[in-house]
Amino acid sequence: MMANPQDGFTECKTSTSALRDFAIAALIVAGVSVFMLFGEFHAYSSDAGQHYDLVRAHMDYLEEGGRPLPTRDLGALAFYPPLSHWMAAGVGELLGSGLIGMTVVASASVGLFYLAMFVMSFRIDWRAPVFASLITICFALLRGPVFGRMVVNNYFYAQAVGSAIAALVLLIALYKWRSWNGIALDFLVLVSGQVAVCTHLMPAAQLLAAYCTILLVAWTRSSWRHLGRLVVFTGLSLALTALNPFAQNNYLIAQSGGGAHINFFGERITQIFLLVGGVAASIELIRRTVRDEDAGMFLGCMGLSACGLAFLQMLLFWNGIGSNYAIAKHMFVLVAILIFVLAANLALRRARQAEHQNFGNQPQSLSCVRY
Repeated sequence: MMANPQDGFTECKTSTSALRDFAIAALIVAGVSVFMLFGEFHAYSSDAGQHYDLVRAHMDYLEEGGRPLPTRDLGALAFYPPLSHWMAAGVGELLGSGLIGMTVVASASVGLFYLAMFVMSFRIDWRAPVFASLITICFALLRGPVFGRMVVNNYFYAQAVGSAIAALVLLIALYKWRSWNGIALDFLVLVSGQVAVCTHLMPAAQLLAAYCTILLVAWTRSSWRHLGRLVVFTGLSLALTALNPFAQNNYLIAQSGGGAHINFFGERITQIFLLVGGVAASIELIRRTVRDEDAGMFLGCMGLSACGLAFLQMLLFWNGIGSNYAIAKHMFVLVAILIFVLAANLALRRARQAEHQNFGNQPQSLSCVRY
C-alpha cells in the first residue's frame, strides 16, 4: 500500500503549527513572568546566603578540578540535594558569578513553570491561560504567594527549580499519555521523580503524588490495568524516595523550621479554606474533563494532589512531625496551580454558555431560511 503524500504534508503542517503556538506561548509567558516579577528578585532571608555558599563551593569544585566540598563550613547543607546548585554553578562559571548563576536559573525556572502550565491549560480552552495570567498578575501585584515569589523575601531557590522540573515532566506525560506504552511513561515519571528529589523533596513529592492521582482517576473510568500500574508505581516511588539520601537530609532540615514570609495564607484558617476550595475546584475540573483523559484531568489531579499533600503536612505537624515552615512552603506552588484550575473551570463554563447561545440561535436562523 502506497503512502499518501497528503498525509505527510498534513502532519508536517500540524507540527509546524504546534511549534508556532508553542513559540507564541513561550513569548507570552516570558512577558508575563517579567512583568510579574520585574525588579523583585531579592531576599531578606538567610536562605539566599546559604544557597550561595553551596553554589560557590560547587564552582570551586569545578575550578580546582575536584576539590571536596568543605563539609565543616557547610554543615548539614553539604548533603543538601545538589542538582539546582550544580546548575547555578555551571551557569555561574559561564557568566563569572555564582549569584548571577542562581538568578538566571531561578528566573528560567519561573518562566518554564508558567510555560508548562500555560500550554497545559491552553489544551483545555484558549480562555484558560488568559484568565490564569490575569489572575496571577493581579495576585502577584498584591504580593500574594504565587509561584515565583518564593525567591522574593524568602529564597526557596531549590524548590523553585524542582517545581519547574515537575511541571515540565507532567506536561511531557500529558503529551505522551496515549502514544507511549504505559510502563515506559511510568518509568519516565519515576526516574524524573528521583531527579527531582536531587533538587528538593517537596516538588518530587508533588510530581509523584500528581501522577498517582492521574493513574487513580484513569483507573476509575477505564481498566484494571491502571490499578496495577498505580500500585507498582506508588510502591516503587515510596521505596526509592525513602532510600534516597538527599530525601532523608531534606526531611531533617525541614524539621528544624525556619522563616517563611507569606501574605494572605500565612494563617492556618486561611490555609484550610484554601485547601477546601482547592479540592472542590479540582474535583469539579476532573468531573468536567475526565472523559477526554487530557489536560483537564491532568490539571485537576495536580490541584487535588497538591491540596492533599499540604493537608497531610498539616496533619503531621499537628502530630508533632514537621513544622509551620514546611507547611508554608507548600503555598506558593499550591496557589499557582489552583489559579490555573479556577481559570480552567471559568473557561469551560464560558465555553458552555457560548455553545448554548449558539444552539439557541440556530432554530431561529433555520426558520428564516425556510420562510
